[in-house]
Amino acid sequence: MQVLAGMKPTVLMSVEVKDEMRWAVTILNSTFSVDNFPVTNSLPPKLSTVSDVLNLISLLDISKFCIGNPEFSMVEQWHQTMHSYNGDRVGYIDDTLLPQTPTIRHKDCSLLLQQDARAMRCSPCSTYRLTLYIQTKKGRDEEGSSGTTVNYRFLQLPELVERLETLHHSYRLLLKTAERLRKRIEDDIMKCSVVLDEESETYISDAIASPEAEEHFKKLPPDSFQHIFWHQQVEAASRAKSKSMRWHPLMIRFCLSLRHKSGAAYEALRESGVIKLPSQRTLRDYTHYVKASFGFSYEADLMLRSAANVETCPEREKYVVILIDEMYVREDLVFDRLGEINNHLAKYEASLASEDTSPPLAKTMVVFMIRGMFNKLQFPYAQFPCSSLCGDQLYDPFWEAVRRVENCGLKVLAVTMDGSSVNQKLMKLHQGDKASPVYRAINPYCNERYVYFLSDPPHLIKTARNCWNNRVMWCRGKIIAWDHLKWVYNVDTAQGAGLRLLPKLKLEHINLTSFSKMRVDLAAQVLSESVSKGLVQVCGDDASETAYFAEMMDKFFDALNVHNYNHGARSRKIFQLPYTSGEDHRLKWLESDFLKYLEDWRLSVMQRPDFSKAQRNKMLLSDETQNGLQITCKSFIELVRFVYTVPSVDSFLSQRICQDPLERFFGLQRQRGVRIFAVLDDGKPGVTVSLTFNEQLKLNG
Repeated sequence: MQVLAGMKPTVLMSVEVKDEMRWAVTILNSTFSVDNFPVTNSLPPKLSTVSDVLNLISLLDISKFCIGNPEFSMVEQWHQTMHSYNGDRVGYIDDTLLPQTPTIRHKDCSLLLQQDARAMRCSPCSTYRLTLYIQTKKGRDEEGSSGTTVNYRFLQLPELVERLETLHHSYRLLLKTAERLRKRIEDDIMKCSVVLDEESETYISDAIASPEAEEHFKKLPPDSFQHIFWHQQVEAASRAKSKSMRWHPLMIRFCLSLRHKSGAAYEALRESGVIKLPSQRTLRDYTHYVKASFGFSYEADLMLRSAANVETCPEREKYVVILIDEMYVREDLVFDRLGEINNHLAKYEASLASEDTSPPLAKTMVVFMIRGMFNKLQFPYAQFPCSSLCGDQLYDPFWEAVRRVENCGLKVLAVTMDGSSVNQKLMKLHQGDKASPVYRAINPYCNERYVYFLSDPPHLIKTARNCWNNRVMWCRGKIIAWDHLKWVYNVDTAQGAGLRLLPKLKLEHINLTSFSKMRVDLAAQVLSESVSKGLVQVCGDDASETAYFAEMMDKFFDALNVHNYNHGARSRKIFQLPYTSGEDHRLKWLESDFLKYLEDWRLSVMQRPDFSKAQRNKMLLSDETQNGLQITCKSFIELVRFVYTVPSVDSFLSQRICQDPLERFFGLQRQRGVRIFAVLDDGKPGVTVSLTFNEQLKLNG
């Protein structure tokens, strides 16, 4: 027994001799036999002599205790996170030695250490220490935080106050950091800057023209960008007037890409004199080479042929997909700022004299983009400013685009659109008298090929998630409810700061807003394999149909969004591997499993008695989503099988049919705020090719 100040009397260690002289040691209420004694196994299993007893007592006397991890014991979450998800105990709080300062021990803690051991804790506690540190850090990050992206209307008053205080604190820190960096830069300039005289100012030009630099210059490959860049810098430095410089096309591409990201940064880099760059007036001659105008243009066709390298590219690289989408535009955008003011006034006067004196303002911009299926071609081909649009109006421009692209030497294999009513109407115009939705149409400019209609897979995954959120669906005798996901989230977050079953699931996944409903990443993370398994583990059989729905949509999205040759192997998901055959197992799964699942779901709902048609429809996915899934699956199956009849095709990435490049193009326009689109609509869709050249340089240069 040992008594310390401020402690209750405690028996730290005791030795018990049992029958047949077998011994056991009790340390802090934990009993160890000879088989699992933590310090040494050199003692005999039986105490046969007095010397054995003395050796045992001496060994216990010189041993020291494992201190565990006392600095983590005051964290409240440890009382809830001492067990894993399967119920096994991971650690425990020990307050036997010092009740005022308890410690956290691993379940396999040996309690004793040898006297000559340098460590202060045993090996299990040392290993467990890293886990405790990670959980503590996660707890500090998550404690009292509802996420910085959660909409304010879902936050309580204390959370709103905390959000405001956090933003205010971050703002003050940023101001202090900016002021500190500004002073540091000023001090460095005052201490380290050197004023160059006229002789020293020409040092860089002399260094570029030196024999050593020329030797290094010759080592570069003649067709490399480094060689061209170095040669252009030498030539620009040797010229007395910058206006006499003739820039290489690759340098123009490089400079256009820089200016497209930030015009101010490009101008600052150019004015610094560190490197020689063309003026923005020179770049403007290239970006405005093609004047923005309504209608298809012959110049755009020539640029498309040049970008696709039609004369020299392999046969497989001639196959393209047309992407169609629309973007809302502001009312104060200006379409044409070129030409003289007198011309604009004359046109305006003529419009006032005509019968139609108030042309409507365009509200949306419909954009056609050409995307290569086996190369990096991403060409914004045509833009249509419209005040209102329907499928009938889109029919003629679509087939006109197909005709012009085919005449350019490319081969249109598919068209990808979202699930809007306009695009649904466009596909129904090809349906005729058929009862089922049409998913392909004969190419009138090449009767040997079809043009397949596809709904954008990321758009479909969003609409499926939104149906799950807005409806209580029913399939095969069980409901598919959003409350199941809320249940999993509440149970998972109630674990405190410990390891979570679904670490990516946040409050913004549960409480959807008008903005978060448009985010594909949130939809893909909800309709995923991990969420499906979490539903089964937490909710059990009650959510089995919800889990199966999430699993099927996850496989569908993986099969139609293969974007990398190695991602599937790294993530160990076979549905994300690249396609290597026209008889791929995923095509059979789409045809025999996924489409059958949708059809069985529809039939099971329609056969339910005592429900109206409107009530049955709410038990299913929306009609647009169902039709989009069916059309996309059927088109994709035939498209992949046709692709492998093309010579020299050995692999295919299904993400090449998605609208991601077009969405990125829209994002660039919103980010830059460039006023390029028409604001007047004469009742007919018009076309502009503004920024096409610049964007093509950026994407393919």
